[in-house]
Amino acid sequence: MWFWVALAALLCWSGSDLFSRSIIALLFPILYCFIDAAGAVADTIVLETLNENTANVAYELTFLLMAILCFLYVVVIKKERLT
Repeated sequence: MWFWVALAALLCWSGSDLFSRSIIALLFPILYCFIDAAGAVADTIVLETLNENTANVAYELTFLLMAILCFLYVVVIKKERLT
């Protein structure tokens, strides 16, 4: 895998417009792995300190909060109508 990352970096720095965004496409899955691992560690820590039902409710409330924030962003900031 590191071969492809190095190749993408070389193509990106060569000035070619065709491959200028390929490094970003390769970095997103790598960053996702790190974020997913950090989330797994955080889940372990939370489940050690909280009851499983309490952690589940907190997880669902987090999604509710994100849905409200996304709704406010689309309706208030972007001023788009929902159809």
